[in-house]
Amino acid sequence: MPRAKYTKPSSGPLASEHIRRSTFRFRGDQWRQLVKLLPDKLASLSAPSEYVDAAARESRVPGWTLKTIADLIVQMTEEEISSHLTAYPLVAEGLNNRANVRAAIRALRTALMPFTHGWVDPDTAALIPARLDAALLSCVFGWSTIR
Repeated sequence: MPRAKYTKPSSGPLASEHIRRSTFRFRGDQWRQLVKLLPDKLASLSAPSEYVDAAARESRVPGWTLKTIADLIVQMTEEEISSHLTAYPLVAEGLNNRANVRAAIRALRTALMPFTHGWVDPDTAALIPARLDAALLSCVFGWSTIR
């Protein structure tokens, strides 16, 4: 079985247009409960017009408008939860698997070769810790070369 496909680092991050964004929304009753948890002062202050306009363009409910700072806080919380739900699977499954980590370490070791094999002057080579290559090698192969 060819192993070459397991030794190359990933082609890089996905282009943003290929990432499927998660959308999280509070139900109406949840929204009202969250607003009630915030200080009353925030529910009485009007939201800035630029946020009101942006929320109207992206509204999930026709005719709904952002009115107060409390509404703005809940809406921003929805956005943050959506971002987390979008990013978590990308990091947990896509980038952080064992094969990708090993391939990235191999690529780093290759990049360090001029420093570890004496191909650069001593002052430049001193920028890289002496045991770094051995530590990376033990990560890739599980060898205990460092004592």
